[in-house]
Amino acid sequence: MRRVTIACYCVFLFVLASAQVMPQSSQTVPGGLGRPDRLQIESTLQSYVAAYARRSLPELLAVWPDLQNQKKEFEKIKRHLTDPSVSGEEITVQLLEIQPTKDGVFVRVHRTEQFVRTETSSTAGTGDIRMGEPRQFPGPYQNEKKKEVKKSGEVWITMRRSDDAWMIVSVSEKKPR
Repeated sequence: MRRVTIACYCVFLFVLASAQVMPQSSQTVPGGLGRPDRLQIESTLQSYVAAYARRSLPELLAVWPDLQNQKKEFEKIKRHLTDPSVSGEEITVQLLEIQPTKDGVFVRVHRTEQFVRTETSSTAGTGDIRMGEPRQFPGPYQNEKKKEVKKSGEVWITMRRSDDAWMIVSVSEKKPR
């Protein structure tokens, strides 16, 4: 029975890992983008998801090299990825549409991001004021509160071809023009 449980768990993990980028099978790709381009775009999306899962800024910059030039977005993502109060990061993207442009593509995805944020607060302790005893102050009490955060919605990812791969140019919640 234990082996069956372990085998089922392993299959579950494999399915979960392979489903991080879930393309819609009924999606049509306008503008004549071929299958190799679509596979490379999906591969770039998988690398984007993997970078978040590993909380790796260098991996994210490998698929989104221009991020460093987008100062506000870069600092926001850097703070999030290095924040010690964030744990259990899970991000998924579901490919909805690919729209060719004159110099790349717009990729519309449904992105779901969830993580646990641990908030720590401290309150002052009170001393021992019994008669004849010296005062003792136990110090502050540490309280931890874990809060699950889930964000979900459509995101537009602008991509451009660089040599034989697709690179992310920008990620926005608004459709690019």
